[in-house]
Amino acid sequence: DYKLGSKFFEIGCGHGVVIKQFEETFDTVVDGCDLNILALSQISGTKGKIYCLNIFEKPKDLLGSYDGILLLDVLEHIYNDVEFLQNSLEYLKEDGVVIVNVPALNGLFSRYDSAAGHKRRYTKKMMRKLFFDCGITDVKNSYWGITLMPIAIIRKLVLLFVPQDKIISTGFKTPNKFSNLILNWLLKTENSLMRSPFIGTSIISIGRAKKSTEQ
Repeated sequence: DYKLGSKFFEIGCGHGVVIKQFEETFDTVVDGCDLNILALSQISGTKGKIYCLNIFEKPKDLLGSYDGILLLDVLEHIYNDVEFLQNSLEYLKEDGVVIVNVPALNGLFSRYDSAAGHKRRYTKKMMRKLFFDCGITDVKNSYWGITLMPIAIIRKLVLLFVPQDKIISTGFKTPNKFSNLILNWLLKTENSLMRSPFIGTSIISIGRAKKSTEQ
């Protein structure tokens, strides 16, 4: 629910994969920022601008500039997610769109989460409270990745027996092309059968920041 030609800001954009997907799928421009200079150096061919930026620096020319912000797999890395999200909202225009994706369910928290720097996994209730605490309204929360639940559970168990220095490589990568095909098929099947599953490995939350930005 946004106007064509809207301008978005992805905070924690990494290698810019989502930026390219957004710009190719929608009629929009996406600026991005991250603190990982190496990752940023690999971004090319995007419509928007790329910044090496700590959002707490708050450059005046960016505050209140965007129709929407994207925080995809970012907040789980932050100790004080309320403070981080509140500061992220300062880059929005009034009534701007907030799109957040986070890993779901602390019961799935594994050694991979710890090695990846995750502080927590979320539930819908946690996301509603987080948005409420930040003054975000019209909140829509949806679990997704229900078909990946068995894989997440197996990963958690397998990683109990993996050396510390092998956790990320073992827990993240899929073993072969066939596995990739299976994962993609599972997600496509889920999307076609269940618009909003009752549980999943991730949560996507969308809302609107109603407060005016003070600059």
